[in-house]
Amino acid sequence: MDEDISPQLIRRDDERGIFAVHRSVYTDPAVYALEQERIFARCWLYAGHVSELTSPGDFIARTIANRRIFLSRAKDGVIRAFYNSCTHRGAMLCREARGNAPMMVCPYHFWSFDSAGRLTGVPDSESFGPHFDRADFNLARVARLDICHGFIFVSFADSGESLADYLGAAGDYLARVADNSIAGMEIAEGSFRYSLAANWKLMVENSTDAYHVPATHHRYVDYMKASAQWDLAGGAPPETSVTPLGNGHCILHLHNPGGGKMTAHWTPALPEALKPRIAARREAIEAKHGKERASHICDSYGILQIFPNLLVMESVSTIVRQFFPAGPGKLDIQMWGLIPSEMDEMEREHALRSIAMFWGPGGFGSADDVDILESCQAACASPEPEWSIVSRGMVADRAPRFDDDIGSREFWKRWHAAIAPDAPATGEDASNLLRFAARGA
Repeated sequence: MDEDISPQLIRRDDERGIFAVHRSVYTDPAVYALEQERIFARCWLYAGHVSELTSPGDFIARTIANRRIFLSRAKDGVIRAFYNSCTHRGAMLCREARGNAPMMVCPYHFWSFDSAGRLTGVPDSESFGPHFDRADFNLARVARLDICHGFIFVSFADSGESLADYLGAAGDYLARVADNSIAGMEIAEGSFRYSLAANWKLMVENSTDAYHVPATHHRYVDYMKASAQWDLAGGAPPETSVTPLGNGHCILHLHNPGGGKMTAHWTPALPEALKPRIAARREAIEAKHGKERASHICDSYGILQIFPNLLVMESVSTIVRQFFPAGPGKLDIQMWGLIPSEMDEMEREHALRSIAMFWGPGGFGSADDVDILESCQAACASPEPEWSIVSRGMVADRAPRFDDDIGSREFWKRWHAAIAPDAPATGEDASNLLRFAARGA
């Protein structure tokens, strides 16, 4: 990327409390191309959950960073990731989102592959000559796959840091999510998919930005007040924080002993019939993990941001939300419910209704966010004003708060390190202006 194409894109001065992002990062096709190359082609990316692949032959097909792949569990129990493309002529093998198949049969010429990716069937294979070796045409595997507490991640880079090192403290939070169930967490049937006309980084900023809730989601706040389910008069719930976790990850954490997520009403009022079941689950969690750990699990909410594009969000139930850029000004989102597998039908219905009511495409939260983020994207196409401000909480005569821009700044620091790894830590004129590296750097 030539220097004259790329202006100074991040302005940072910690002493004066300045952190600003040049709005061209949301619209420039060259920035989008560099992100594909240096972020999505190299980072660990969420690909699925082990609960979606419980039996030999189970598969799920996904598009991850513009690459069609599928995950499968083979007879040996190992989960592997393959490119969803026949090694003969490239036709797509998995044409369903999920299922079970002992063999993947290509619809073009009937080449077949087992669940470990081995080419097992070639009609009229003799016609390919005496040197044709089926082992040379096994399915192409995604470079790396690893699992953290049931969450499956892939990386398209042949080398790099391990998943454990990449996640760091974020992995500890995934462990807490997994401990919400004694029998194991599972992805609920179905998912939400929707798109919006906005850059993907606007969604990152929005996701841990508690500052926008009273304004953008005022309808939801009014509804909760009117139904006596939530009182914002006293400000944020107790023990709230946003904590940087390194590597662009952060956690927005709310700990509320005695009023935790198992009984909180972020959504329709909790039916009385569910309260004994929830109390029984808490007792089981206490028996397994002890009271202190159980309080951390049951009385805490969290929105975990895992760089670059994964959110694990807790309320009455857990939501896994992933989004990918489909161009500089378009964003595709997919979202799943993650619930304790021991939930009965009534509990599942309440949990999934809770997800739909706030986080679903037509819910209180997501519909508001789509509208506001699309308006931001449209404004970013104008040459003025040039900068968006991400400085809240940098310099203030108070302790950091959960509605500061801590999560956004953590993201932008990691984003810049990925995009411009050789850029200096300090900039010119004592303003700490961070620049893009040249494309060849």
